[in-house]
Amino acid sequence: MGKRFVAVVAVVALVAGSALAGGRAGAFYSWWSADDLGASAIGVGGKVVIPLSDSVGLTVRGTYYKDFEDAGEEAVAIPLEAGTEIDLPLGDALNLTLGGGAGYLLFPEYEADLADMGLPGGGKVDIDPEDVICYYVQAGVQVALGESVALCAD
Repeated sequence: MGKRFVAVVAVVALVAGSALAGGRAGAFYSWWSADDLGASAIGVGGKVVIPLSDSVGLTVRGTYYKDFEDAGEEAVAIPLEAGTEIDLPLGDALNLTLGGGAGYLLFPEYEADLADMGLPGGGKVDIDPEDVICYYVQAGVQVALGESVALCAD
């Protein structure tokens, strides 16, 4: 319970700090094709951008991916990332973004059914993948739908 409370307070502080600094925050859906796992998953996430200048911002984001196809019903991946994002305005309502950064990819332990993974035999096995340090590059477009709402595709 204590860790969950600290995580909620940290998220609220990031979002509030970003808003006070003139930044932005958002929520998103994401699709990940994990070639190493031979599987894919849909995730949900959040992002906070804290402005460093008119066109450069510090980005903090996290995503929660669950139920990787063919990797076991309880497989979960949680990338937590930080980096920079550059805004390239193309008009009043259109904005290109470029960015990149580093992250830490959490893989919590889970139980998998060998038959569900297409392996001979059967039964359940505990799988405890190692967490890894990762990086990302990002390019996207934002279309303003109003003063404080935009549709984004990265």
